[in-house]
Amino acid sequence: MEIEGLRSKRQILNDIEQTRKEARQTLKGTKKAWSGGNAVARAWRATKEKTADTKEKVASKAHAADDAICNNIYRSLGIALCVGAVAGFLIRMRRSRK
Repeated sequence: MEIEGLRSKRQILNDIEQTRKEARQTLKGTKKAWSGGNAVARAWRATKEKTADTKEKVASKAHAADDAICNNIYRSLGIALCVGAVAGFLIRMRRSRK
């Protein structure tokens, strides 16, 4: 009972070597594509830089807002209380007219 289609060790080693060469060529091509001469690579890097800058700006603004609220906690509470009271008054007035 002989099984047809079996490959020799030599054929398998040749296939593995060919696959290794193809993978190496693919990696070289990928490296060349992202090396910086490519417009897509430049756009990608610029987008990453802009994203990092935007994150820093947002974090800075959030810390500034947090500091302002923490440093003026009673003023912040007073403003929130007044806004809530005015909104409640207006809602109550609107309901009483109906």
